[in-house]
Amino acid sequence: MLQEMPCSLMKTLKMVPLAAAATLLTILSAASCNREPEKAGSQVQVVVALPKWFYPSEESPWLLKTWEAARRETLGVDVVAELVPGKTEHILQKLLVMRASGQGPDMACLRLNWMPQLLARGILKPMDESVPESLWAGLLPSLREAVAQEGKRYLLPYDIGVRVILYRSDLVEEAGLPAPPLHWSFETLVTYAKSLTVDRDGDGSIDQWGLGVPAARNEKSYYQWLPWFWTLGGNGLQEGGRAALATPAAIRAMQWYWDLAHLHRVTPTTLYSMDQEAIFQGLANGLFAMSVGGSWEVSMLKKFSPYGAKIRIALFPASEEGKASVTLVDGWGFGLLTGEPNKGRAVSRLLSGLCSAEHQVEKYRASGVLSPLESVYESPIFQEDPTGRILFEALRTGRAPDEATLSPAIVEAVGAAMQEVLMGHAVPEQALSEQEKRLLESAKEG
Repeated sequence: MLQEMPCSLMKTLKMVPLAAAATLLTILSAASCNREPEKAGSQVQVVVALPKWFYPSEESPWLLKTWEAARRETLGVDVVAELVPGKTEHILQKLLVMRASGQGPDMACLRLNWMPQLLARGILKPMDESVPESLWAGLLPSLREAVAQEGKRYLLPYDIGVRVILYRSDLVEEAGLPAPPLHWSFETLVTYAKSLTVDRDGDGSIDQWGLGVPAARNEKSYYQWLPWFWTLGGNGLQEGGRAALATPAAIRAMQWYWDLAHLHRVTPTTLYSMDQEAIFQGLANGLFAMSVGGSWEVSMLKKFSPYGAKIRIALFPASEEGKASVTLVDGWGFGLLTGEPNKGRAVSRLLSGLCSAEHQVEKYRASGVLSPLESVYESPIFQEDPTGRILFEALRTGRAPDEATLSPAIVEAVGAAMQEVLMGHAVPEQALSEQEKRLLESAKEG
């Protein structure tokens, strides 16, 4: 429920916690009832919906400070921060339901990969005039095209991450291996993984696997598979607006997963049942010596794993020595949901504060979450730290998924093919071809 406080007594920046059990539709309907209508000459009120992890509070003083600064400097604007309860995968659906009812915030913190769905429903509004041109120009190259469509920009990135290889430095040292080099190959990764796959208690069963790879049939596993696909020469999974799954790169990337489990035997053969949470827990508890994961997981592991202080990161490997690896860059940003010009202009100061270099560096120090701004990586915190240099290299060579790659039908089809392959029901080319045929037939029927 909203805090019981008359609107006239609220501060310019309002932090209004909402009951976690309520739906977003109910929440925002109630919020609309509790707000006083804007009067001529009154402050412009801008409601910003935020997930729990971006909500300004005493638990995140680095974020709270920036919001308070924006409140002081933004005269004539009443910024209301409303908490959106629920897990990440539920927020989008709540937002869609809420907008369909005619209710909702003026701006929201959203996953960048939701942009195609929100645009298709006419929910997102252009943000070009709400954000200084210098901020757009300062984005990492991998993000500039990802937030634009037909010459207009719809999301301003705030928190981003890259897919990396996470590993236990103590186990690597114990195996007599040096730290992974900055640039390494699939072959070198397998060499490390074999040395780190161990039967520690001598009972004939592996109790420490060299590499954890999520392959459960869901969106998160698909995103972890994309860097392998891109690094093996893949580009898109559609051609001329039609599904094109059975490409050489997709076949090789799917075969790679099979080989890790059955040829190299460095990951469990049941990886088809392992989602990203299982892989995270496996690295946290010592089941995996290395894993595929996100850059943000390092700070989480430091909090929740007894081995957290030993966690390090490495780049995704290249397919061959001398070639480049291509990882995935994604994250969260702010999107404008109102078409009222005065409200769009009103958030400019807030967004400039959240995307200032000072705030972004402080955010990384506090949370380990990366900045979308290229200039931030000139800071000593990145230039003088080995981890910082690895992260910047990943961001420099990474890419954000395009609209075709994010298609729910493509995500589902690749996941279904992966299950068929890893459970031994089909070889990669057969599984991908069958899913491609299914999608093409479905498109004809539609």
